[in-house]
Amino acid sequence: MMEPIIHDWVIYDDGPRILVCICNNSYMNFTAMAFREGQVPLSLRSSVATIIAGSEGKGGGASCVFNDLNFFGEFVPNVFIHESGHALDFAQGNMYGSFGLSGTQEWSDAIDQSVCVPDPYAKSNEIEDWAQNSVLRYWAKVLGYPYDNNITQCMTPQLKFAMAALPETPAFNVLDSFRISPVNSSSLHLATANDSITDNSPLTLVNISKSPSQYWKIMPTAYDWHIACEMNSHQCIDNGRDNDEGRSASVTYRTAFISMQHKFVKVAGDVYKLVHRTSGLALSVGCPGRSTTSPVYVEDDGSSCQQWSIKSTVEPSSTTTDILITTTSGANRAMTAASLLVFALLCMM
Repeated sequence: MMEPIIHDWVIYDDGPRILVCICNNSYMNFTAMAFREGQVPLSLRSSVATIIAGSEGKGGGASCVFNDLNFFGEFVPNVFIHESGHALDFAQGNMYGSFGLSGTQEWSDAIDQSVCVPDPYAKSNEIEDWAQNSVLRYWAKVLGYPYDNNITQCMTPQLKFAMAALPETPAFNVLDSFRISPVNSSSLHLATANDSITDNSPLTLVNISKSPSQYWKIMPTAYDWHIACEMNSHQCIDNGRDNDEGRSASVTYRTAFISMQHKFVKVAGDVYKLVHRTSGLALSVGCPGRSTTSPVYVEDDGSSCQQWSIKSTVEPSSTTTDILITTTSGANRAMTAASLLVFALLCMM
């Protein structure tokens, strides 16, 4: 069993807090691991919980188990993107072992409609093909290639799927933090009760303060689904896998699973509805017969008690001992892109 000699939390400035573990005799150190994962697009990285540098030898491979990534050797950004693509794929499933992207009929059809795949490894199965496409989709974006360019036209249906699943523009500026307030009680702000850092802590409304639990990061996952995570415990709004109307909202350890995903539906200006993915219910507070301080999920009917003002703000200076990593949103990430986009496009047997 591998025992870490270094393990610490890294907070990326665009949202996620990820645990980095370095085992004895690993080939990548803490800084290299944290930096490499920071080069992964946020829509993939938001589904990653832990990255581990193992010690089974250089070039020993990499793997993803649920949302934990393992690297046995020293690897370039493509491998980190690939493994993070697996984490996203699993997070989009039903939370019981299915894959929500590579396991769909749409993905199978996209493969059938193509005449090549990104490289030999992508020929292994639909899961690995998706992960390789998530890499190719990213570098195509960095270099400004459309999905139907003359280099990758033999796999246009796959890249078209990947570009739809990984949209370029999230709903909110990922470098900002936000206060979330009900439009009917704009002086109150969404937070965890008593600034709790315990898993499954309930949400509540509180008077404004500089408590980190009143500041939220809103991160993209696949398509237009996002997760909202508060900046004290770094846990995220979840319905606890309970799709019944009246379920209280809480925060849980970030997995980015579908029970945590919401669609932020713009009403007007900075006002949104938060529609839960698996239930289709809207996050509300103060609806008739409901609590005025404890948010719950109710049937989406467009009423004002289901509307939330989401405003960018400046969070207070952090007092945490966690390590803050500044991500690069374009220029630095692209520095090796010219060579990385050259994939072997093999005809499928």
